[in-house]
Amino acid sequence: MGENKDILKKNGLKSTKSRKLILEVLEKSKEPMSAQKIFNNVRHQGELDFSTVYRTLSTLTDKSIIIKNIEDNGKAYYQINNHNHSHYLICSECKKRILIDACPLEEMAKNLEKITGFHISGHKLEFIGECPECLKKDKL
Repeated sequence: MGENKDILKKNGLKSTKSRKLILEVLEKSKEPMSAQKIFNNVRHQGELDFSTVYRTLSTLTDKSIIIKNIEDNGKAYYQINNHNHSHYLICSECKKRILIDACPLEEMAKNLEKITGFHISGHKLEFIGECPECLKKDKL
């Protein structure tokens, strides 16, 4: 919990209960989480309503403490900004997300910068398909 307080202070934010709880939930998660899922994890730990969670997520995103990604379905997912980008396999059926360990695009980004003179500040890559469990269900 001390880490959360330090990162908040370093970004000019007060260390409030809602900020600490949300950061704690996101730090424990192995995948990005929706605002609803974050709310479901913190609502029993204090008097936090959904609007407080949403406002807190907005503040933490504005300060780049967390990252907000919007999926093709329009739903937003949040994760801690550890300044390392991530790529995922996403099941189109159950929506399970599996982290890809390595970045297959870093070399490509460097080459594109050389060719185009563009400064690439980031990229996003997701593979969408069906996970083994959903494929088994389809065959039954």
